[in-house]
Order: sequence, then structure tokens, then C-alpha cells
Amino acid sequence: MREGMTKLRAFPRSRLIEVPMARVRTSELSLFQALGDPTAATDPIESDPRLYWDIDWACGMVMGLQFHQLTEELEIQLDAADVAHALRHLGVPAYDMRLLRLEDPGRFIELCEPPELVWEVWKEVGAGRGERVHLRLGARDAECYAAELTAHTGIRHWAARPTDQERF
Repeated sequence: MREGMTKLRAFPRSRLIEVPMARVRTSELSLFQALGDPTAATDPIESDPRLYWDIDWACGMVMGLQFHQLTEELEIQLDAADVAHALRHLGVPAYDMRLLRLEDPGRFIELCEPPELVWEVWKEVGAGRGERVHLRLGARDAECYAAELTAHTGIRHWAARPTDQERF
């Protein structure tokens, strides 16, 4: 099970955007290795057996995952249109990605605000100097990624907009 992940027993569906933001193909084994046992499952003898994971991440991201076992399609519902952030948290191989914002742009705009992908992650390289390590992220993703990198490397990382760098 991933660090910073909490499986929800009673899922607040009202916190999710009502349709999946993305659909990807992945393996059941990858999901079990990354997320542990599912939160719920349908009866395996159904015509479309499914596994569900309802997750709240330490950064505040909430996601509902529905995995169709026969087709190996994973539907990803989120609390915000932040698919890249969600995929980074999941850390599973993802193939044949279909994004709502590309398949139905009108519906996407009707349901949510696209993330403003102008944030960057920087790391401290000494004497108050920073080096950019990632760019074009949403605000929550950048803050989350910076915190994870700091925790894993012991080196200070921070999120900033490009114009904010003068402050660091």
C-alpha cells in the first residue's frame, strides 16, 4: 500500500466529479501491489466483475477507482481534474489512456475547472540557490510532489510559480 494513502470505508461520493476524468488499461496485479486489497468488489460471477478502491491521499486528493476485471479498464474519478497527479500517486502502468477533457471537452468544462499547470518544483542546491526539477504541474500536485521529494531525499524541495522564484 502506498504511503500517505487512506482507504475509505464510507466513501463521500459527493466529493467526486460525477464522471471519470480518465480511463486507462492496467493489470489487476499492479493495482493489488500498489493499493492492496480493494475497498469493495462485485460478485466474481457477474458478467462485468469489478473491483473498487476509494482513497483519500495525504495531500487531500480523493479518488474513486473502478476496475473492470475482464477488460482491465480502470475508471478514475477524482475530486478535481488533476489526472497527472492521480496517476503519479497510483504508480501503476497505464495504457490506452482516454481523458474526458479530450473525448468530451464540452462535458469536461461543464463539470470542472482544469488545473492551472503553471507550477514548478524546485530543490535547494546550497547557499539559498534552487534548481528546478519539475514543471507544468497543478498547485496541489506541485505541493504534494515537493513534500514527497523532501521526505524521500532529505533535501528541501518547494513548489512555486515561475514568477515566484525571486522570493526563494
